[in-house]
Amino acid sequence: MSQAARRERRMQPGSADETAQARRSRHSRLGALLAVQMIVGGVMAVWQARIWLWHPWDRPFPYIEHAAWLLATVLIFGDGLAHGFRIAWSRLPARIRGIGRRTGMGLAAAFCAGVIATYGWAEFRVASLPTAPAVRSSRAFLDATVAMEDGHFYSHHGFDWAAMHRALRHNLQAGRVVQGGSSITQQTAKNVFLSSDRTVRRKVLEAFLTLALERRLSKRRILDLYVARIDYGLGARGITEASRLYFRKSPSDLDLAESAVLVGLVPSPPRRFLTAEALEQGRQRAVERLAFFFGDRYPRPALDEAGSRPLDGFVLPYLSPAERGATASAPATIHGVSFRLYTTPAVPRAIAWLQPEFAVRLRRFARAARAELGLTEIVHLGAYVDRLQRGSDDVLSAHALGRAMDLQRFVYRDRTEAWARPSDDPAEADRLRQTVVVLQRFFPRVLWHANEPIRHRDHIHIELPPDIGSEEPPAADTPSKGDANR
Repeated sequence: MSQAARRERRMQPGSADETAQARRSRHSRLGALLAVQMIVGGVMAVWQARIWLWHPWDRPFPYIEHAAWLLATVLIFGDGLAHGFRIAWSRLPARIRGIGRRTGMGLAAAFCAGVIATYGWAEFRVASLPTAPAVRSSRAFLDATVAMEDGHFYSHHGFDWAAMHRALRHNLQAGRVVQGGSSITQQTAKNVFLSSDRTVRRKVLEAFLTLALERRLSKRRILDLYVARIDYGLGARGITEASRLYFRKSPSDLDLAESAVLVGLVPSPPRRFLTAEALEQGRQRAVERLAFFFGDRYPRPALDEAGSRPLDGFVLPYLSPAERGATASAPATIHGVSFRLYTTPAVPRAIAWLQPEFAVRLRRFARAARAELGLTEIVHLGAYVDRLQRGSDDVLSAHALGRAMDLQRFVYRDRTEAWARPSDDPAEADRLRQTVVVLQRFFPRVLWHANEPIRHRDHIHIELPPDIGSEEPPAADTPSKGDANR
């Protein structure tokens, strides 16, 4: 058949070629419309995603205000996606479509069977937990744990969707994992039954175990399992070990201040050494969350006392003062020089738990610095902040033995100040240098930014080596009660 004849046949009405041509034309127009629809829907989705992502993570996203735009985005993009899939499906051969249907049904059946089997496994694991009596913990400690780790623990059923949503947005904004959204129940499932591997399999099993825990156990039982296994730092795992290590008491005797200190360690448990800064930051955050979630249970004065109690007066990370030989103390004001803890610099405070020889040298330094430099105040980070030497798992640090102290700021008679850090002010830098020279006369080891720029950039570390024992001070250096507080 010639080309002219074929052309004439295609032009005849009702022919198969005309029908195919009309179908292709219709599909072409429909494809163009779907392309436009998908582009519009995609632009709207990207626009809404950008607004959602960059909304401040610490404030709830206003979904009600964006409801119309979100619904339009879903309808436009979803409708175009569904039409595109239907067209692509209709173009497949009937045999391929049949294989696809059977494969889809098989995958769905396998998925359902897997879900049922996994949940049955989770129920069995939870049911096999030992029924041993839980460790008794104080009400203040349990409330502080809930406030710090999962404020909505008593109201959700295993998953805190608001916290997960907030963590997702915060992590996407930061480009890395900086915040977790797991509830106490989820963390209990991980700590009791699973490892800490960050895998999809572990997260799936954790979800099923969370459902089983919430169904079979009470909230109090879940909370007891959680605090019995959580890491509190310095090798203390579980509340029993932690309360003995830090406070020399049982969990049932922990008060509000001690509870705030312990739960403040959980987000970043100390490994080899403990600093007063870490303790203070964690405690203040715990107190703030207690005020927010349990403000009706704990009055403001009690929370303020828990947040302001001097740390070195009740935290015992390793040994008691008598056990480690650091039994001396220094008054709040020595020869006219007042010592002020950095957390409460407005009021001078006595320095407890010093090694006797260290206390003697501190008195001698105060007298000399007052006479030669006009020193009147010292703001310090504390004398007892570290448990172990850096890089060691078993050697006590000089801080724990009462042989070291960290100094942050110096105030002089003319009300000028010198911070223990690099300064562009020549006068301040010279004052600090002169103070270090006086310190070096009384303490064999003085570390600051000039000789240890990494570790001691913001404070001066003075230390008495272990080979220097206690000495009886000369009579002239032993102040009377009135002289010590002059």
